[in-house]
Amino acid sequence: MIWINLSILVINILVLIFGYQLVKKRIEKKVVNKQILSDIKKEMNGLIMNLNETTLSNVSIIEEKVENLKKLLQLADKKIHGLSESIEEFSQLSQPPKPKTEPLSNTYTLEKVVNQSRKVSEIKNREKEEKKEWEKSLREEIKELSSNDKIKHLNEKGLSSDEIRKIIQMDKGEFELLLNLENIQLD
Repeated sequence: MIWINLSILVINILVLIFGYQLVKKRIEKKVVNKQILSDIKKEMNGLIMNLNETTLSNVSIIEEKVENLKKLLQLADKKIHGLSESIEEFSQLSQPPKPKTEPLSNTYTLEKVVNQSRKVSEIKNREKEEKKEWEKSLREEIKELSSNDKIKHLNEKGLSSDEIRKIIQMDKGEFELLLNLENIQLD
């Protein structure tokens, strides 16, 4: 009888040890998993913070450059306006004396040069406007397509890579990355 009691006691002790080990391993797995998840969360938060800082820095640099460009454009417009006024005043004040003979057909008066410059400027402005309208219509045409399909569609229309990039409003690095990732070949 003692042997039976002793053997039952040993068996109970072994079952308790085995149960303890099993519970201990499960608890360790949960703790380790929580530890890994918290480490991953910390690392992701750090990456997001770095990305936000970099983005903020880039945005502020771009805004600064845009402001500088606006100032330069305003200055250029003022200078153009001033030159136009000076040319008009000069042409009104200094009327050249009429020559006794007919002027040569290949000579240019200040008035002809000014008029020709205005015509050229008007033509260039009209061409720019037409190009903007054309680009706008292309954007409308492709607005529902994915980036890949937009690129392929515009390429089929015979546009260069720079024109495609401008129309879909993508910076050069992003555009080239997309071409490489999607294995798109442009003509």
